[in-house]
Amino acid sequence: MYSSWNEWADRPTPMTERICVLSDSPYFYPPFTAGGSVGQLLQLTKSLRRSNVEAFIVAREPSDKWDPASAAADTPPITYLRPAGEQRGKAWSALLPNVIYVCRAFCFLIAARAAYDIVLVSGFRLLAVPAAFAARLLRKPCIVRVEDSNDLTFTLTKESSQRMGAVGRNVMLAIIRTLYWSAFRLSHRVIAFSPDIARRLGEMGAPAEKIHVIPNGLDVTAFQPVSPEERRRLRERLDLPRDKTVFVYTGRLTRSKGVMDLVNVWTELASEREDVALVLLGIEGGGPDGCEADARRALAERKVESTVLFRGSVQNVADYLKAADAFIFLSHGEMLSLSVLEAFAVGLPSVLTSVGAVKYFDRAQSWGRLVEPRAASEVVLDQLRDLLSARDQWSTMGANARNLATAGYSIESVTNRYRSLFQEVGKQKQ
Repeated sequence: MYSSWNEWADRPTPMTERICVLSDSPYFYPPFTAGGSVGQLLQLTKSLRRSNVEAFIVAREPSDKWDPASAAADTPPITYLRPAGEQRGKAWSALLPNVIYVCRAFCFLIAARAAYDIVLVSGFRLLAVPAAFAARLLRKPCIVRVEDSNDLTFTLTKESSQRMGAVGRNVMLAIIRTLYWSAFRLSHRVIAFSPDIARRLGEMGAPAEKIHVIPNGLDVTAFQPVSPEERRRLRERLDLPRDKTVFVYTGRLTRSKGVMDLVNVWTELASEREDVALVLLGIEGGGPDGCEADARRALAERKVESTVLFRGSVQNVADYLKAADAFIFLSHGEMLSLSVLEAFAVGLPSVLTSVGAVKYFDRAQSWGRLVEPRAASEVVLDQLRDLLSARDQWSTMGANARNLATAGYSIESVTNRYRSLFQEVGKQKQ
């Protein structure tokens, strides 16, 4: 990874295509344990570079300290822009930092115009318009990726809405609608992860000819099933229970990811069974949506805290998945979670919420069990009991999950689709 923009700009350029990947995430730093859109974008950027596409990342500077030595050898070049840190949920106090950040992103794209041919923007709300406007001025294509459910709603976080009041909320929502309208017209293409997302984009005003459906991708060689003996060895090395059925969750510890829903269900399950354990991988990541303290408190109140292992951010997510028996993910809204794809690629039977592309996986649910987002604890608990009672079918469920992940979501096939799109928009600008 290059230590400065000048060092990056002066390097040899053997690759054939040049892509500037722009993200507002303040969690884009080694060892990249944030997951979500960070994990997706990092995987895609690495795969593009392996396929001879010159891609580098521009992101918001993180507020957390990190060690540059923790970056892997294949980490793409990253340039950070200030102001640093998470701004969601801060209402009007986030306005000035976000304006400064947007201006710096715009100026960067202008100043670095000789280093890229296409801008790939992660997320709509903050960066789509300035990036697309800069690209138009420079006569370069701009492609915008929808990253999460917040990209597709004319809403504010609960905390921001309460702080702004009715008048401020209406003003901000009008600004958001204007930004969407402008982004749809200024950008050259809009990437959706599923037909549902594409349909929603059309309803919001995006021209049909600009919408492309490209799913998220996964390195299916890094995430693959292991033998029972290897699973036992991994549990010993990771200090996981060897005589219990181990469920695992990977992702941010937030309410919107369904973590409190999971904890509420788990307190019931662990109270009636002694043969289960839950591993939570991830951290809050900042912002008002975090719920780790509340989760720990709820578990302690029901005296089942010993059945849940909080392991925080880890670099070896694949090892934990391979060591587990099953996966659970009760998010309230996802396009297509990298966590789900990773669990499927490892061959874990799963309990998931019916959000985003998960609804299209397999209506027969041959990979596990499906519940509605924010379902009552009793409903989710019944599905968990049902899954546990079907233990003799887990190997078949895992194989079905693996087949689904490898058939349509390998990072190589997704990268090829992006490259075809880059070539298409590139020809249109010639």
